[in-house]
Amino acid sequence: MKKLGFMISMWRVAALFLLPLAALGASESVSGRLAPVRIGVLSEYTKERCQSEWGPTAAYLTEKIPGYAFSISPLDYPDVVPAAEYGRVDFVICDPGLYVELEQRCNALRIATLKRPSEGRQRATCGAVVFFRADRNDITTLRDLAGKRLLATNEHSFEGWYVPWREFKERGMDPYRDLKELRFVGYPEAVVYGVRDRLADAGTVRADTFERMTTAGQAVSKDAFRFLEFAYAPQDLVDLPARHSTRPYPEWPICKLRHISSSLAEQVLAALLRLPPDGEVARAAHSSGWTYPLLYTGVRDCLEELNVGQTSELAKVSTRRVLRRITPYLYAAVVLLAGILLGAGYVHHLNLRLTSAMAAQKRELESRKLTENALREAYEAHETLEHIIDYSPAVCILLQNDIDWPIEFVSHNIHQFGYGAEEFLEGRRRFLDIVHPADRTRAASELIDYAKVGQDRFVQEYRILMKNGAPRWIESHVVARRDAEGRITHYQSLLLDVTARHPVDAASETAGRLVEEPGVTLNEDGRVTGPNSMRTWRTRMANSPAAKTWPVPDEDESPQG
Repeated sequence: MKKLGFMISMWRVAALFLLPLAALGASESVSGRLAPVRIGVLSEYTKERCQSEWGPTAAYLTEKIPGYAFSISPLDYPDVVPAAEYGRVDFVICDPGLYVELEQRCNALRIATLKRPSEGRQRATCGAVVFFRADRNDITTLRDLAGKRLLATNEHSFEGWYVPWREFKERGMDPYRDLKELRFVGYPEAVVYGVRDRLADAGTVRADTFERMTTAGQAVSKDAFRFLEFAYAPQDLVDLPARHSTRPYPEWPICKLRHISSSLAEQVLAALLRLPPDGEVARAAHSSGWTYPLLYTGVRDCLEELNVGQTSELAKVSTRRVLRRITPYLYAAVVLLAGILLGAGYVHHLNLRLTSAMAAQKRELESRKLTENALREAYEAHETLEHIIDYSPAVCILLQNDIDWPIEFVSHNIHQFGYGAEEFLEGRRRFLDIVHPADRTRAASELIDYAKVGQDRFVQEYRILMKNGAPRWIESHVVARRDAEGRITHYQSLLLDVTARHPVDAASETAGRLVEEPGVTLNEDGRVTGPNSMRTWRTRMANSPAAKTWPVPDEDESPQG
């Protein structure tokens, strides 16, 4: 019995030690799991097709961003805003109109804009086209569609309906009133086939629909249709396909919701920018990769003009309807109030003055609040842009067109060459000071020659010296700024390190850093000398570009040669 009691006591003691260890192991296994990240994608088709198109993108992000498992959540038009508001998704890929809604209602922030292949180019803008059968001679302008039947994709689609609707409105037409029939049939292909089969007189789809259908092998001939094309200023037609009926707008963005950290958003942006434009992931999504986020001001203007979405005036219209119904009661109240105030005219006068003063103060406070919000948004946008620039490989500089080209601005990532931005901004160092002495005259002469011939965009290639004296080859993309009289006032430049194109200089720089090691020198023949030089040389040169240029001694060869 004593032995049994002793064994029970030992088991209890062992349990006291083993249970915490088991709990620790369990917690480690839980903490080792990948954190789920859900990307909501606006789906114009079935959920299965959405998964097949965007699933490779989620898999790509899971592979490139450690610690996270990305997945796709297909969303219909009515589901996008609720899913964002209630936190059912973490990122959203949607059309520009829905993004503006998310920005205003959920504080969503765009981090990248989609690029799509079109006519052999990569475009980050979208538009719409209005088309009809080629045998119709009674349609030459948008107003000719009055009294006719029109097909569109979805009443809430930005490119599929809002964009062409704006063109109708600007030409004095109300499609809901002036068309004989307006039908929304869901898919762009259904619109094209419906017009082809004479189910409608005309249709409107995204400008790249015909090209995408042709690429997918669907039976459609663009020669069977004619397209309405409108005249716009040249700057409004940047990046639009040859056939278009509207002005351009930014393509679909991917935006992060407010509960997602900036760190994760930056990792997603970096991974998307590295996505190969012609790879399988991009082709699956009918895209050619991603670019930095564009401005969506034009999208907001379109929604405001049409009075749709969060920016609409429909709420005010509803308020006016309510007021119209209670107007008789309001009149009775005013008459009663006037009768009461007849005996107190002076007090009434004071009340009016007080009410006027309070209303003016309220308007001033509201105006100040709007101004503060605008300033805060501008500051946040500035911080985001500055953050993106500082973490990019391209160094941004702004030079005055003056003696020695003083620097007005330089991005903080100039530190990759060993310098601090304040050295240039405070005038302690000029940009010419860091240009390689052998390249200074050539670089300055090229700048002057380009100005003489009136060329405002050009590329230079020259060497600069890092702060430790090592040379680096730089590719400088220069744009000249001119004032109203055509004089050049500034040069803005993006500096890219292209030393890898010049392996000899890269090797020289690596070898130069090796010589800085304690106890290591180079003799006249370029051999490494000094105490422990062999071990230092082999360890530092093994995986460097210099290994292809500088001689590496064998094991039994003396480092002194």
